[in-house]
Amino acid sequence: MPNPLRAYTVWNVIERNARVRPEHAAFVGDLGVLTHRDLLTKALGLTAQLAELGVSPGDRIAVLAENHIRFYALLGAAARIGAILVPLNWRLQVSELNIIVDDCQPVLLVCDAATRDVAEALAEGVGPLQLLTLDQADGSIKALAPATPGSGLSPDPDADAVLCLIYTAATDGVPRGVMLTHGNMIASAVQLGYGLKLDDKAVFLGNLPLFHIMALSFAFAVQFAGGATVVRPRFDAADAAQAIAKYGVTMAGTFPPMLAALLDAAEEGGHDLSTLRFCLGLEAPATIERLEKNWPNARFWSGFGQTETSGLVSLGQAQAMPGASGQPSPLSDVAIGAEDGMLLPEGETGEILVRGPLVMKGYWNRAAETAAAFQDGWHHTGDLGRLEGGWLFYQGRSARKTLIKSGGENVYPAEVEQVLKQHPQVADAAVFGAPDERWGEVVVAAVVLMEGVHPDPDALRAFVGSRIAAYKRPKHIIFRKRLPRNANNELDRATIAKHLSSGALN
Repeated sequence: MPNPLRAYTVWNVIERNARVRPEHAAFVGDLGVLTHRDLLTKALGLTAQLAELGVSPGDRIAVLAENHIRFYALLGAAARIGAILVPLNWRLQVSELNIIVDDCQPVLLVCDAATRDVAEALAEGVGPLQLLTLDQADGSIKALAPATPGSGLSPDPDADAVLCLIYTAATDGVPRGVMLTHGNMIASAVQLGYGLKLDDKAVFLGNLPLFHIMALSFAFAVQFAGGATVVRPRFDAADAAQAIAKYGVTMAGTFPPMLAALLDAAEEGGHDLSTLRFCLGLEAPATIERLEKNWPNARFWSGFGQTETSGLVSLGQAQAMPGASGQPSPLSDVAIGAEDGMLLPEGETGEILVRGPLVMKGYWNRAAETAAAFQDGWHHTGDLGRLEGGWLFYQGRSARKTLIKSGGENVYPAEVEQVLKQHPQVADAAVFGAPDERWGEVVVAAVVLMEGVHPDPDALRAFVGSRIAAYKRPKHIIFRKRLPRNANNELDRATIAKHLSSGALN
Protein backbone atom coordinates (compact mmCIF):
# COMPACT_ATOMS: atom_id res chain seq x y z
CA MET A 1 0.00 0.00 0.00
CA PRO A 2 1.25 3.55 -0.78
CA ASN A 3 2.47 5.50 2.23
CA PRO A 4 0.64 8.89 2.31
CA LEU A 5 3.36 10.31 4.55
CA ARG A 6 5.82 10.06 1.64
CA ALA A 7 3.51 10.99 -1.22
CA TYR A 8 4.10 14.22 -3.13
CA THR A 9 2.21 14.73 -6.36
CA VAL A 10 1.50 17.29 -9.06
CA TRP A 11 -1.55 18.30 -7.02
CA ASN A 12 0.72 19.19 -4.08
CA VAL A 13 2.72 21.45 -6.41
CA ILE A 14 -0.45 23.30 -7.45
CA GLU A 15 -1.54 23.73 -3.83
CA ARG A 16 1.89 24.95 -2.72
CA ASN A 17 2.15 27.57 -5.46
CA ALA A 18 -1.34 28.83 -4.57
CA ARG A 19 -0.19 29.32 -0.96
CA VAL A 20 3.23 30.89 -1.47
CA ARG A 21 2.66 33.00 -4.61
CA PRO A 22 -1.14 33.31 -5.03
CA GLU A 23 -1.11 36.47 -7.16
CA HIS A 24 1.77 35.43 -9.41
CA ALA A 25 0.83 34.53 -12.99
CA ALA A 26 0.87 30.81 -13.70
CA PHE A 27 -0.54 30.83 -17.24
CA VAL A 28 -1.18 33.65 -19.67
CA GLY A 29 -3.22 33.32 -22.84
CA ASP A 30 -6.01 34.71 -24.97
CA LEU A 31 -8.40 34.10 -22.06
CA GLY A 32 -6.33 36.35 -19.79
CA VAL A 33 -4.11 35.63 -16.80
CA LEU A 34 -4.50 32.60 -14.57
CA THR A 35 -2.69 33.14 -11.27
CA HIS A 36 -1.50 30.23 -9.17
CA ARG A 37 -4.47 30.79 -6.86
CA ASP A 38 -6.81 30.91 -9.89
CA LEU A 39 -5.33 27.66 -11.15
CA LEU A 40 -6.10 25.94 -7.85
CA THR A 41 -9.65 27.32 -7.86
CA LYS A 42 -10.29 26.25 -11.46
CA ALA A 43 -8.77 22.83 -10.87
CA LEU A 44 -10.95 22.28 -7.80
CA GLY A 45 -14.04 23.21 -9.79
CA LEU A 46 -13.12 20.80 -12.56
CA THR A 47 -12.36 18.12 -9.99
CA ALA A 48 -15.93 18.32 -8.77
CA GLN A 49 -17.23 18.25 -12.35
CA LEU A 50 -15.18 15.18 -13.22
CA ALA A 51 -16.34 13.40 -10.08
CA GLU A 52 -19.96 14.14 -11.02
CA LEU A 53 -19.30 12.71 -14.48
CA GLY A 54 -18.17 9.46 -12.91
CA VAL A 55 -14.40 9.81 -13.36
CA SER A 56 -12.53 7.60 -10.90
CA PRO A 57 -8.84 6.95 -10.10
CA GLY A 58 -7.13 5.31 -13.05
CA ASP A 59 -9.76 6.39 -15.59
CA ARG A 60 -8.40 7.89 -18.79
CA ILE A 61 -9.39 11.35 -20.06
CA ALA A 62 -8.41 11.86 -23.71
CA VAL A 63 -7.72 15.43 -24.84
CA LEU A 64 -7.83 16.38 -28.52
CA ALA A 65 -7.15 20.11 -28.50
CA GLU A 66 -4.68 22.76 -29.48
CA ASN A 67 -2.82 24.42 -26.62
CA HIS A 68 -5.40 25.85 -24.26
CA ILE A 69 -5.06 27.60 -20.90
CA ARG A 70 -7.79 25.39 -19.43
CA PHE A 71 -5.82 22.26 -20.27
CA TYR A 72 -3.60 22.94 -17.28
CA ALA A 73 -6.57 23.22 -14.92
CA LEU A 74 -7.81 19.92 -16.36
CA LEU A 75 -4.38 18.39 -15.71
CA GLY A 76 -4.64 19.60 -12.12
CA ALA A 77 -8.11 18.10 -11.73
CA ALA A 78 -6.90 14.78 -13.12
CA ALA A 79 -4.00 14.91 -10.66
CA ARG A 80 -6.39 15.45 -7.74
CA ILE A 81 -8.78 12.68 -8.73
CA GLY A 82 -6.05 10.23 -9.72
CA ALA A 83 -7.20 10.07 -13.33
CA ILE A 84 -4.89 9.75 -16.33
CA LEU A 85 -4.72 12.45 -18.99
CA VAL A 86 -4.11 11.29 -22.59
CA PRO A 87 -3.12 14.20 -24.90
CA LEU A 88 -3.90 13.18 -28.49
CA ASN A 89 -2.01 14.31 -31.58
CA TRP A 90 -4.44 16.53 -33.48
CA ARG A 91 -2.31 16.14 -36.62
CA LEU A 92 -3.36 12.50 -36.94
CA GLN A 93 -6.17 11.18 -39.11
CA VAL A 94 -9.33 9.88 -37.40
CA SER A 95 -8.34 6.32 -38.34
CA GLU A 96 -5.03 6.76 -36.51
CA LEU A 97 -6.72 8.31 -33.47
CA ASN A 98 -9.18 5.41 -33.38
CA ILE A 99 -6.32 2.99 -32.72
CA ILE A 100 -5.10 5.03 -29.75
CA VAL A 101 -8.55 5.56 -28.24
CA ASP A 102 -9.35 1.88 -28.65
CA ASP A 103 -6.11 1.06 -26.82
CA CYS A 104 -6.53 3.36 -23.80
CA GLN A 105 -10.35 3.20 -23.51
CA PRO A 106 -11.01 6.72 -22.14
CA VAL A 107 -14.19 7.55 -20.26
CA LEU A 108 -14.19 11.12 -21.60
CA LEU A 109 -12.96 12.89 -24.73
CA VAL A 110 -12.20 16.59 -24.34
CA CYS A 111 -11.88 18.86 -27.37
CA ASP A 112 -11.82 22.55 -28.29
CA ALA A 113 -13.34 24.61 -31.10
CA ALA A 114 -10.49 23.81 -33.49
CA THR A 115 -10.84 20.04 -33.07
CA ARG A 116 -14.53 19.57 -32.35
CA ASP A 117 -15.47 18.15 -35.77
CA VAL A 118 -12.71 15.52 -35.58
CA ALA A 119 -13.56 14.78 -31.94
CA GLU A 120 -17.23 14.20 -32.80
CA ALA A 121 -16.26 11.79 -35.56
CA LEU A 122 -13.88 10.04 -33.19
CA ALA A 123 -16.46 9.78 -30.39
CA GLU A 124 -19.03 8.34 -32.79
CA GLY A 125 -16.56 5.87 -34.25
CA VAL A 126 -15.44 4.32 -30.96
CA GLY A 127 -18.54 5.05 -28.85
CA PRO A 128 -20.11 5.24 -26.46
CA LEU A 129 -17.79 8.05 -25.39
CA GLN A 130 -18.74 11.25 -23.59
CA LEU A 131 -17.56 14.31 -25.48
CA LEU A 132 -16.74 17.55 -23.64
CA THR A 133 -15.41 20.93 -24.73
CA LEU A 134 -12.92 23.36 -23.18
CA ASP A 135 -14.50 26.39 -24.84
CA GLN A 136 -17.05 27.47 -22.26
CA ALA A 137 -17.51 31.14 -21.41
CA ASP A 138 -17.80 30.36 -17.69
CA GLY A 139 -14.50 28.46 -17.66
CA SER A 140 -16.04 25.07 -17.02
CA ILE A 141 -15.78 21.97 -19.12
CA LYS A 142 -19.17 21.32 -20.65
CA ALA A 143 -20.45 17.80 -21.21
CA LEU A 144 -22.00 17.31 -24.65
CA ALA A 145 -23.52 13.95 -23.68
CA PRO A 146 -25.46 12.64 -20.67
CA ALA A 147 -23.32 12.28 -17.56
CA THR A 148 -22.99 9.27 -15.29
CA PRO A 149 -23.25 10.20 -11.58
CA GLY A 150 -19.97 9.89 -9.70
CA SER A 151 -19.22 8.34 -6.35
CA GLY A 152 -17.46 11.31 -4.76
CA LEU A 153 -13.87 12.52 -4.49
CA SER A 154 -11.16 9.91 -4.03
CA PRO A 155 -8.16 10.19 -1.70
CA ASP A 156 -5.02 11.89 -2.93
CA PRO A 157 -3.13 9.75 -5.48
CA ASP A 158 0.27 8.22 -4.80
CA ALA A 159 3.38 9.67 -6.44
CA ASP A 160 3.77 6.42 -8.42
CA ALA A 161 0.27 6.72 -9.89
CA VAL A 162 0.15 7.35 -13.64
CA LEU A 163 -0.75 10.95 -14.51
CA CYS A 164 -0.18 11.10 -18.27
CA LEU A 165 -0.33 8.58 -21.06
CA ILE A 166 1.58 9.87 -24.09
CA TYR A 167 1.49 7.83 -27.26
CA THR A 168 4.58 7.31 -29.34
CA ALA A 169 4.83 4.96 -32.30
CA ALA A 170 6.59 1.61 -32.05
CA THR A 171 8.99 0.26 -34.63
CA ASP A 172 6.14 -1.75 -36.17
CA GLY A 173 4.13 1.45 -36.62
CA VAL A 174 1.58 0.59 -33.92
CA PRO A 175 1.21 3.37 -31.30
CA ARG A 176 2.09 2.55 -27.71
CA GLY A 177 1.29 4.58 -24.62
CA VAL A 178 4.09 5.74 -22.34
CA MET A 179 2.94 5.80 -18.70
CA LEU A 180 4.35 8.83 -16.87
CA THR A 181 3.72 9.17 -13.16
CA HIS A 182 3.44 12.13 -10.80
CA GLY A 183 6.93 11.26 -9.59
CA ASN A 184 8.26 11.26 -13.16
CA MET A 185 6.90 14.75 -13.80
CA ILE A 186 8.24 16.14 -10.54
CA ALA A 187 11.69 14.59 -10.98
CA SER A 188 11.88 16.02 -14.50
CA ALA A 189 10.89 19.47 -13.21
CA VAL A 190 13.45 19.37 -10.41
CA GLN A 191 16.21 18.30 -12.77
CA LEU A 192 15.47 20.87 -15.47
CA GLY A 193 14.98 23.61 -12.91
CA TYR A 194 18.34 22.77 -11.35
CA GLY A 195 20.12 22.75 -14.72
CA LEU A 196 18.71 26.08 -15.85
CA LYS A 197 18.41 27.65 -12.38
CA LEU A 198 14.72 28.37 -12.94
CA ASP A 199 12.82 30.56 -10.47
CA ASP A 200 9.46 32.32 -10.29
CA LYS A 201 10.65 34.90 -12.85
CA ALA A 202 10.84 32.24 -15.57
CA VAL A 203 8.40 32.69 -18.46
CA PHE A 204 8.00 29.79 -20.89
CA LEU A 205 6.61 30.14 -24.41
CA GLY A 206 4.04 27.34 -24.52
CA ASN A 207 3.54 26.89 -28.24
CA LEU A 208 4.83 23.33 -28.62
CA PRO A 209 1.94 20.84 -28.97
CA LEU A 210 0.84 19.35 -25.66
CA PHE A 211 1.02 15.79 -26.99
CA HIS A 212 4.84 16.24 -26.97
CA ILE A 213 6.75 15.52 -23.79
CA MET A 214 8.85 18.68 -24.26
CA ALA A 215 5.74 20.84 -24.05
CA LEU A 216 4.47 19.16 -20.89
CA SER A 217 7.79 18.78 -19.10
CA PHE A 218 9.05 22.31 -19.84
CA ALA A 219 5.78 23.96 -18.83
CA PHE A 220 5.60 21.94 -15.62
CA ALA A 221 9.25 22.68 -14.76
CA VAL A 222 8.47 26.41 -14.96
CA GLN A 223 5.25 25.90 -12.98
CA PHE A 224 7.17 23.94 -10.36
CA ALA A 225 9.58 26.88 -10.04
CA GLY A 226 6.62 29.25 -9.59
CA GLY A 227 6.95 30.88 -13.01
CA ALA A 228 4.49 31.42 -15.86
CA THR A 229 3.72 29.85 -19.24
CA VAL A 230 2.46 31.94 -22.15
CA VAL A 231 -0.05 29.63 -23.84
CA ARG A 232 -0.31 29.92 -27.62
CA PRO A 233 -2.58 27.58 -29.64
CA ARG A 234 0.25 26.32 -31.87
CA PHE A 235 3.54 27.46 -33.30
CA ASP A 236 3.46 30.43 -35.63
CA ALA A 237 6.74 32.29 -36.12
CA ALA A 238 5.28 35.81 -36.14
CA ASP A 239 3.03 35.03 -33.17
CA ALA A 240 5.97 33.57 -31.26
CA ALA A 241 8.19 36.60 -31.88
CA GLN A 242 5.40 38.94 -30.81
CA ALA A 243 4.65 36.89 -27.66
CA ILE A 244 8.30 36.88 -26.57
CA ALA A 245 8.46 40.65 -26.89
CA LYS A 246 5.05 41.27 -25.27
CA TYR A 247 5.32 38.95 -22.28
CA GLY A 248 9.07 38.95 -21.63
CA VAL A 249 9.48 35.27 -22.42
CA THR A 250 12.72 33.82 -21.02
CA MET A 251 12.52 30.20 -22.24
CA ALA A 252 11.43 28.41 -25.41
CA GLY A 253 11.66 24.93 -26.91
CA THR A 254 12.36 24.43 -30.61
CA PHE A 255 12.71 21.84 -33.37
CA PRO A 256 13.87 22.58 -36.92
CA PRO A 257 12.78 24.80 -38.61
CA MET A 258 11.13 26.70 -35.72
CA LEU A 259 14.05 28.76 -34.48
CA ALA A 260 15.14 29.96 -37.92
CA ALA A 261 11.56 30.99 -38.70
CA LEU A 262 11.30 32.77 -35.32
CA LEU A 263 14.48 34.75 -35.96
CA ASP A 264 13.27 35.70 -39.44
CA ALA A 265 9.93 36.86 -38.02
CA ALA A 266 11.64 38.93 -35.32
CA GLU A 267 13.74 40.72 -37.92
CA GLU A 268 10.82 41.31 -40.27
CA GLY A 269 8.48 42.51 -37.53
CA GLY A 270 11.01 44.40 -35.44
CA HIS A 271 10.26 42.31 -32.34
CA ASP A 272 12.60 42.48 -29.34
CA LEU A 273 13.78 39.04 -28.19
CA SER A 274 16.24 40.35 -25.60
CA THR A 275 14.42 38.72 -22.64
CA LEU A 276 15.03 35.26 -24.10
CA ARG A 277 17.62 33.37 -22.05
CA PHE A 278 17.12 29.69 -22.83
CA CYS A 279 16.28 27.91 -26.07
CA LEU A 280 16.20 24.14 -25.73
CA GLY A 281 15.89 21.42 -28.33
CA LEU A 282 17.41 20.55 -31.67
CA GLU A 283 18.70 23.06 -34.19
CA ALA A 284 21.40 23.41 -36.85
CA PRO A 285 24.75 24.91 -35.70
CA ALA A 286 24.35 27.91 -38.03
CA THR A 287 20.92 28.70 -36.54
CA ILE A 288 22.28 28.44 -32.99
CA GLU A 289 25.12 30.79 -33.88
CA ARG A 290 22.66 33.26 -35.39
CA LEU A 291 20.48 33.20 -32.25
CA GLU A 292 23.35 33.94 -29.91
CA LYS A 293 24.85 36.59 -32.18
CA ASN A 294 21.57 38.47 -32.71
CA TRP A 295 20.35 38.10 -29.11
CA PRO A 296 23.38 37.86 -26.78
CA ASN A 297 21.27 37.20 -23.67
CA ALA A 298 20.07 33.92 -25.16
CA ARG A 299 21.88 30.59 -25.03
CA PHE A 300 20.91 27.44 -26.87
CA TRP A 301 20.86 24.26 -24.76
CA SER A 302 21.07 20.79 -26.25
CA GLY A 303 20.06 17.55 -24.59
CA PHE A 304 19.05 13.97 -25.05
CA GLY A 305 15.78 12.46 -23.95
CA GLN A 306 12.60 10.77 -25.05
CA THR A 307 9.02 10.39 -23.93
CA GLU A 308 10.02 7.26 -22.01
CA THR A 309 12.40 9.34 -19.87
CA SER A 310 9.90 12.13 -19.11
CA GLY A 311 11.98 14.48 -21.26
CA LEU A 312 15.65 15.36 -21.12
CA VAL A 313 18.17 13.25 -19.21
CA SER A 314 21.19 15.25 -20.38
CA LEU A 315 21.60 18.97 -20.82
CA GLY A 316 24.30 21.48 -21.70
CA GLN A 317 24.97 24.69 -23.60
CA ALA A 318 25.43 23.77 -27.25
CA GLN A 319 28.41 26.08 -27.77
CA ALA A 320 30.22 24.71 -24.70
CA MET A 321 30.75 21.39 -26.46
CA PRO A 322 29.65 21.53 -30.12
CA GLY A 323 28.16 18.28 -31.31
CA ALA A 324 27.33 17.01 -27.82
CA SER A 325 23.88 16.36 -26.36
CA GLY A 326 24.73 17.86 -23.00
CA GLN A 327 25.96 16.20 -19.83
CA PRO A 328 23.97 13.64 -17.82
CA SER A 329 21.73 15.50 -15.40
CA PRO A 330 21.75 15.02 -11.60
CA LEU A 331 18.74 12.69 -11.38
CA SER A 332 19.66 10.60 -14.44
CA ASP A 333 22.19 7.78 -14.51
CA VAL A 334 23.31 7.45 -18.13
CA ALA A 335 25.55 4.67 -19.47
CA ILE A 336 26.49 3.10 -22.79
CA GLY A 337 25.73 -0.57 -23.35
CA ALA A 338 27.04 -3.21 -25.73
CA GLU A 339 24.82 -5.73 -27.50
CA ASP A 340 25.74 -8.40 -24.94
CA GLY A 341 24.48 -6.21 -22.09
CA MET A 342 27.92 -5.20 -20.80
CA LEU A 343 28.62 -1.53 -20.08
CA LEU A 344 31.14 0.13 -22.37
CA PRO A 345 33.97 2.47 -21.31
CA GLU A 346 34.22 6.13 -22.26
CA GLY A 347 34.77 6.81 -25.93
CA GLU A 348 33.05 3.67 -27.22
CA THR A 349 29.73 3.78 -29.06
CA GLY A 350 26.78 1.68 -27.97
CA GLU A 351 23.16 1.93 -26.88
CA ILE A 352 22.25 4.79 -24.54
CA LEU A 353 20.97 3.37 -21.25
CA VAL A 354 19.15 5.37 -18.58
CA ARG A 355 17.94 4.73 -15.05
CA GLY A 356 16.55 7.00 -12.36
CA PRO A 357 13.27 8.62 -11.28
CA LEU A 358 12.56 10.04 -14.76
CA VAL A 359 12.18 6.62 -16.39
CA MET A 360 8.57 5.80 -17.29
CA LYS A 361 6.49 3.27 -15.40
CA GLY A 362 6.17 1.25 -18.60
CA TYR A 363 4.08 0.93 -21.76
CA TRP A 364 0.30 0.79 -21.41
CA ASN A 365 -0.93 -2.79 -21.83
CA ARG A 366 2.44 -3.78 -23.34
CA ALA A 367 4.08 -6.04 -20.75
CA ALA A 368 6.39 -7.73 -23.26
CA GLU A 369 7.61 -4.43 -24.72
CA THR A 370 8.09 -2.97 -21.25
CA ALA A 371 10.19 -6.00 -20.27
CA ALA A 372 12.23 -5.65 -23.47
CA ALA A 373 12.94 -1.99 -22.71
CA PHE A 374 13.78 -2.65 -19.04
CA GLN A 375 16.70 -5.08 -19.01
CA ASP A 376 19.65 -5.53 -16.65
CA GLY A 377 18.42 -2.69 -14.44
CA TRP A 378 18.46 -0.11 -17.25
CA HIS A 379 15.99 1.47 -19.64
CA HIS A 380 17.20 0.70 -23.16
CA THR A 381 16.51 3.76 -25.32
CA GLY A 382 17.22 2.20 -28.72
CA ASP A 383 19.49 5.15 -29.50
CA LEU A 384 23.24 5.06 -29.94
CA GLY A 385 25.79 7.32 -28.28
CA ARG A 386 29.09 7.60 -26.50
CA LEU A 387 30.25 9.28 -23.30
CA GLU A 388 33.41 11.31 -23.51
CA GLY A 389 34.83 13.77 -20.99
CA GLY A 390 31.53 13.87 -19.14
CA TRP A 391 29.54 14.72 -22.28
CA LEU A 392 27.01 12.56 -24.12
CA PHE A 393 27.35 12.40 -27.90
CA TYR A 394 24.31 11.14 -29.80
CA GLN A 395 25.35 8.77 -32.58
CA GLY A 396 22.06 7.88 -34.28
CA ARG A 397 19.58 5.06 -33.86
CA SER A 398 20.14 1.39 -33.36
CA ALA A 399 19.27 -1.02 -36.16
CA ARG A 400 16.10 -2.08 -34.33
CA LYS A 401 14.86 1.49 -34.06
CA THR A 402 14.32 2.76 -37.58
CA LEU A 403 12.90 6.11 -36.53
CA ILE A 404 12.72 9.23 -38.68
CA LYS A 405 12.67 12.52 -36.79
CA SER A 406 11.14 15.22 -38.99
CA GLY A 407 10.48 18.63 -37.51
CA GLY A 408 10.21 17.15 -34.02
CA GLU A 409 7.70 14.47 -35.05
CA ASN A 410 8.38 10.72 -34.93
CA VAL A 411 7.80 8.80 -38.15
CA TYR A 412 8.34 5.05 -38.28
CA PRO A 413 9.09 3.63 -41.74
CA ALA A 414 7.00 0.49 -41.20
CA GLU A 415 3.80 2.53 -40.86
CA VAL A 416 4.40 4.50 -44.07
CA GLU A 417 5.45 1.34 -45.91
CA GLN A 418 2.21 -0.38 -44.89
CA VAL A 419 0.15 2.47 -46.31
CA LEU A 420 2.13 2.62 -49.55
CA LYS A 421 1.61 -1.11 -50.08
CA GLN A 422 -2.15 -0.60 -49.79
CA HIS A 423 -2.02 1.30 -53.08
CA PRO A 424 -3.07 -1.08 -55.88
CA GLN A 425 -0.16 -0.01 -58.10
CA VAL A 426 2.61 -0.53 -55.49
CA ALA A 427 4.43 -3.87 -55.42
CA ASP A 428 7.05 -3.03 -52.78
CA ALA A 429 8.21 -0.05 -50.72
CA ALA A 430 11.00 0.97 -48.37
CA VAL A 431 10.91 4.17 -46.32
CA PHE A 432 13.79 5.87 -44.56
CA GLY A 433 14.97 9.30 -43.43
CA ALA A 434 17.27 11.63 -45.33
CA PRO A 435 19.09 14.65 -43.84
CA ASP A 436 17.39 17.96 -44.47
CA GLU A 437 18.62 21.41 -43.51
CA ARG A 438 15.14 22.76 -42.76
CA TRP A 439 13.41 19.80 -41.06
CA GLY A 440 16.36 17.83 -39.71
CA GLU A 441 15.17 14.77 -41.61
CA VAL A 442 12.56 14.15 -44.28
CA VAL A 443 10.71 11.01 -45.27
CA VAL A 444 11.96 9.33 -48.45
CA ALA A 445 10.34 6.31 -50.10
CA ALA A 446 11.81 3.85 -52.57
CA VAL A 447 8.90 2.29 -54.45
CA VAL A 448 8.56 -0.63 -56.84
CA LEU A 449 5.46 -0.36 -59.03
CA MET A 450 3.39 -3.08 -60.59
CA GLU A 451 4.47 -3.95 -64.10
CA GLY A 452 3.32 -1.49 -66.76
CA VAL A 453 2.32 1.28 -64.30
CA HIS A 454 3.43 4.85 -64.97
CA PRO A 455 5.09 6.56 -61.97
CA ASP A 456 3.04 9.34 -60.34
CA PRO A 457 4.75 10.53 -57.11
CA ASP A 458 2.15 13.21 -56.38
CA ALA A 459 -0.67 10.67 -56.46
CA LEU A 460 1.22 8.37 -54.09
CA ARG A 461 1.94 11.22 -51.66
CA ALA A 462 -1.73 12.21 -51.70
CA PHE A 463 -2.71 8.56 -51.10
CA VAL A 464 -0.49 8.38 -48.01
CA GLY A 465 -1.68 11.75 -46.72
CA SER A 466 -5.31 10.65 -46.98
CA ARG A 467 -4.69 7.74 -44.60
CA ILE A 468 -2.12 8.93 -42.07
CA ALA A 469 -0.88 12.31 -40.80
CA ALA A 470 0.40 14.72 -43.42
CA TYR A 471 3.85 14.97 -41.82
CA LYS A 472 4.36 11.23 -42.53
CA ARG A 473 3.99 11.69 -46.31
CA PRO A 474 7.19 11.02 -48.28
CA LYS A 475 8.89 14.23 -49.28
CA HIS A 476 10.65 12.37 -52.07
CA ILE A 477 9.62 9.18 -53.88
CA ILE A 478 12.20 7.31 -55.91
CA PHE A 479 11.04 4.54 -58.24
CA ARG A 480 13.12 1.39 -58.59
CA LYS A 481 12.79 -1.97 -60.35
CA ARG A 482 13.54 -3.92 -57.18
CA LEU A 483 14.51 -3.52 -53.53
CA PRO A 484 17.18 -5.71 -51.92
CA ARG A 485 16.08 -8.20 -49.28
CA ASN A 486 18.00 -10.57 -47.02
CA ALA A 487 17.74 -14.33 -46.67
CA ASN A 488 14.65 -13.91 -44.45
CA ASN A 489 12.98 -11.78 -47.15
CA GLU A 490 13.29 -8.68 -44.95
CA LEU A 491 14.20 -5.33 -46.48
CA ASP A 492 17.94 -4.76 -46.46
CA ARG A 493 17.66 -1.24 -45.13
CA ALA A 494 21.39 -0.70 -44.76
CA THR A 495 21.96 -1.39 -48.46
CA ILE A 496 19.02 0.78 -49.46
CA ALA A 497 20.18 3.74 -47.38
CA LYS A 498 23.77 3.37 -48.61
CA HIS A 499 23.17 2.98 -52.32
CA LEU A 500 19.84 4.58 -53.17
CA SER A 501 21.23 8.07 -53.75
CA SER A 502 23.86 6.67 -56.12
CA GLY A 503 21.23 5.02 -58.30
CA ALA A 504 22.54 1.52 -57.60
CA LEU A 505 19.06 0.10 -57.01
CA ASN A 506 17.81 -0.46 -60.56
